[in-house]
Amino acid sequence: MGEVFIIEDFKRNSYVSGNTVLVPEYNPSRKNNDEKFKKLEKAKKEAQIKIRKQQTKQKLTVLKMIAFVFIVGVVLLLRYASIYKMQANLQSYKTEISNIKAQNESLTLILAKSSKLESVENTAINDLHMVRATASDVIMVDLTKKNFKTAQDNETPPSILEKLKNILF
Repeated sequence: MGEVFIIEDFKRNSYVSGNTVLVPEYNPSRKNNDEKFKKLEKAKKEAQIKIRKQQTKQKLTVLKMIAFVFIVGVVLLLRYASIYKMQANLQSYKTEISNIKAQNESLTLILAKSSKLESVENTAINDLHMVRATASDVIMVDLTKKNFKTAQDNETPPSILEKLKNILF
């Protein structure tokens, strides 16, 4: 008598032991199983939707990060390009300045050579075929007197109309 039998109920997944082994309670309620099945299906769908939303959110976050990195990369490239362009301009300006300095030095040397009295005299005699002035060719002028008219001397006296205009207005 003390034997215990265990029977598996395949429909309900429950165990029965003791003296009820011979007469198990069996309530075939299809409606209850259908409701459980529907609840399970609904929960499964909700879990899948939740997983999809999380995956979509993760993908969106990854895409945002990729876009951010791309934009930062483009901005950096544009900045480096502008820096390179400014550096190239600076180098060309430095080259131009050094060329102008060299040209300035050569012009200074030419000016120093040509401003010497011997150089001026040599150019006048040889290139321009000038002759040295003698005492008979020299004319002396006294500039202490007022020999030239000034701007005030060139003015004409005001006309009668201008006098009337000045008096009335």
